[in-house]
Amino acid sequence: MGARARAGSAGILDEVLVGVVVVLSVASLAIVAAPQLELLVVSRDLDMVINSVATVAAGAIAALAWIRFKEGGQPIMLFQAAAFTVLAASNAVFMAIEVLGYSIQFGSSPLAPTQTPIYAWWIVRLTSGILLVAGGLIALNDRPAPRRPVLVIAVPSLVAFALIALAWRFNDMLPVMAEPMSIAALATDPNAPHLLSVTLIGMLAQLSVGVAYLWGAALFRQLQP
Repeated sequence: MGARARAGSAGILDEVLVGVVVVLSVASLAIVAAPQLELLVVSRDLDMVINSVATVAAGAIAALAWIRFKEGGQPIMLFQAAAFTVLAASNAVFMAIEVLGYSIQFGSSPLAPTQTPIYAWWIVRLTSGILLVAGGLIALNDRPAPRRPVLVIAVPSLVAFALIALAWRFNDMLPVMAEPMSIAALATDPNAPHLLSVTLIGMLAQLSVGVAYLWGAALFRQLQP
């Protein structure tokens, strides 16, 4: 019964992974092929609600993974905790920037958009994706968990914030991922196309995040009995 239950769980995970890839691929093609589709809603209040829920969820997952690591000593749980800590911490900081009124300085205001928030989004998610991949590879190779697990939790977030600070400081020197005019038009022009003018670099950045997350999920799948 136990083996059959594990096989059933693995089959469900496979179906979920395939489903996610298919849905995201179809949605991406639909947006590119039919830009007139209204798939984007501009609402600061809704954005705050979604970010709040995402922050709480990421924090809860990080805490649960940390507890499982402390109980079982599994390295993959440690790196999952680190990955979701990065997401939770970054979401909390980004919300604080909005609430405290520093969105213009940070570049996230539609009145004066810059590349910094886009790079911040990429840095945070790529960092968390790399952590998921690292945890999976360490577990597959039967390597022990790092001796100082607290550093695994803290250092990636600090590195991510340091990189975001550099992106903010040298914003004018960064390659453009999305055209600022198209970002501003979303909030200032009701007749503007609800599709950002993403550059090739921006597409590659998004692709790198998707590859990292899917790779991490595939490694986790391999670890299932």
